[in-house]
Amino acid sequence: MKLNAAEVKYLKCPPDKAQFKKADGKGLFILVKKSGSKLWRYKYTFGKKAQEMSLGAYPVVSLADARKAHESAKVLLNQGINPSRAKQEEKIRSIKQGAIFNDVAIQWWDKQKEEWSEPYANKVKKYIDGEFKHISKFPLDRIDYSIISKIMLDIEVKGNPKKASVALSIVNRILNHAKARQLIEVNPTIGMSLADLLGPVPKVIPRAAILNVKHLNVLINDIEDNELGTLISRAALKLIPHIFLRPGEVSCIKWAYIDDNIGRGFRVGSCYC
Repeated sequence: MKLNAAEVKYLKCPPDKAQFKKADGKGLFILVKKSGSKLWRYKYTFGKKAQEMSLGAYPVVSLADARKAHESAKVLLNQGINPSRAKQEEKIRSIKQGAIFNDVAIQWWDKQKEEWSEPYANKVKKYIDGEFKHISKFPLDRIDYSIISKIMLDIEVKGNPKKASVALSIVNRILNHAKARQLIEVNPTIGMSLADLLGPVPKVIPRAAILNVKHLNVLINDIEDNELGTLISRAALKLIPHIFLRPGEVSCIKWAYIDDNIGRGFRVGSCYC
């Protein structure tokens, strides 16, 4: 016997059961749980296997709505299509269409940053906000090999081809994250060779340490007189010979490390420079 709207509204689970089913016919039924929730289900056979499909929860999905969804599922079944699988694929398509590069990049960064040092997390975020800025609003399915290669070429044009390797590594991981969540079918960075795209990166020329005091004096004076680069870079270069810290340590100096007592200078741990 088919259900009616009033019957569905007042259905309750017997106190001695955790849940019970009330059929509407042809595989459609409502599952009533002890908690009070009511869930529409469609039971059918596909590939000689019994399967069950969720059609939503009452009262958001009314009896009439459940019957319409049930009829649509039966049409697919008659066409040899598994309705449950079709529903999952439609959901994935919907998610893919709404997936924007920056949203996925920030989601990935948010998950990873707990495992990184603060300076490295900030560095990666700077790449996302900087090098990938012009594709931030791109749908993921629009991002292909040509778009990524243009980003790498733009970095080379700016005069810092070494940054391209870091940028490629970051975007590769972002797109792997997207692929793992079925937001894209293929990661377009796979197989991308910077050596073929940009050519060989200029080799770093090692510089011998300055051991002569006179030569050191010349270097320090040159640093003091230098007007090139940013104010922050010039200030860091002037600090290094006086406090003997590595460049990475100097870049992370905080005001909390500076002692206000005249003559004491910078504090690193329990030591003063």
